[in-house]
Amino acid sequence: EDLMPLVGDKPLLITEFGVNTIEVSPQHQGELLKQCWFELLEAGAAGAVVFSFMDEWWKNYDRPVAEGAWWHREPDPEAHLRHDRDPEEHYGLVEADRTPKPGFYAVREMFTTDPQSMARQRRLQHVIIAAAVLATGMALLVGGWSLRQRRHRRARSTGVPPADTGRRDGGAVAGPPPEQRGFTLIELLVVLAVIALLMGILLAAIAQVREHAQRTSCASQLRQVLTATHAYAGDHHNRLPPRIESGGRQIFGNWLGSEANPYALGHLIARGYIDEPRVFYCPSNDLVRFEQQYFFHIRGAETWMAYRYRNNNATGHPAHWADIYVPTTLNDGSQWALIADDPYRDWHRQAHVTGYNVVYLGGHGRWVDDSDESIDGDLARAWDLFDQPQ
Repeated sequence: EDLMPLVGDKPLLITEFGVNTIEVSPQHQGELLKQCWFELLEAGAAGAVVFSFMDEWWKNYDRPVAEGAWWHREPDPEAHLRHDRDPEEHYGLVEADRTPKPGFYAVREMFTTDPQSMARQRRLQHVIIAAAVLATGMALLVGGWSLRQRRHRRARSTGVPPADTGRRDGGAVAGPPPEQRGFTLIELLVVLAVIALLMGILLAAIAQVREHAQRTSCASQLRQVLTATHAYAGDHHNRLPPRIESGGRQIFGNWLGSEANPYALGHLIARGYIDEPRVFYCPSNDLVRFEQQYFFHIRGAETWMAYRYRNNNATGHPAHWADIYVPTTLNDGSQWALIADDPYRDWHRQAHVTGYNVVYLGGHGRWVDDSDESIDGDLARAWDLFDQPQ
């Protein structure tokens, strides 16, 4: 009831959002918090609440902030193995020594700036970009006209037609006097605008080439994981790595678990079928990186990967996900998509953007286009699309 005066006749949805550094690097935490905040504002939300484990810094066992303080606890017997790599220490907006992370500054800006002014600032940025593009176009037009007029003036002063300006006649160069050869301001602006345009085109082309190379590398990694999965099945009566942990709990398809309790494809690491765990991290995915996410050999840790091993419903997920068919043996049919770039949480937008690399139970792989965002984070739609013939 206290919120109704704020929202008026708008539908009221109370939810949460946040980004922790388990799933992203600290550098991207702040960027994603801002992105979520702007999207909420643009959607017309009345506001939002950000919460975080701000006190997680005390879990750094071997660097207490102050002797005798309440957080100064007995050191972990395996502190020399754990240190800052304890996954729980990756939560929060401050480091173990209470140094603010990028997300801290993002949240401070969000809560100290009027939402309307932030929205106006966002619109102003769009206007500035549009104005810059328009100014570049005008500079090109004016510069082209000025250059043409200059050539005609030069031709009139020398008596040489514009097309022949600069031609050698009897060893002498036909052209304007030396004092008229300098560049005008307009010409300099035109040159700078052309250089900027060429740089923009070049950078876009380089980015496309880089993404194509990373997409190819990603497809190669998935095939390596699929080969290891087949090898595992060959040694286990054709059965694929199980999708439950040792205690019988069903797990998410992007979990690897830990050395002490491997989940799903984590068995490939624990049993030696995969020697280089970096193959579980897509080179295009900046949200789930090996350097920030791999804790497999640390006691008590849980590790996520950038790919998703086909699974169905887990507790708390939409009920229709239970309808996803999950193959359990190599004999279940070669057409089933088995491992793919993770389509959940829009992670693909930080990876290949327009689609997914997918490998299939039969041993083949392909690129699945999703430029129209038909999946939109829904795993049931994702596996259905992946299973469709090319």
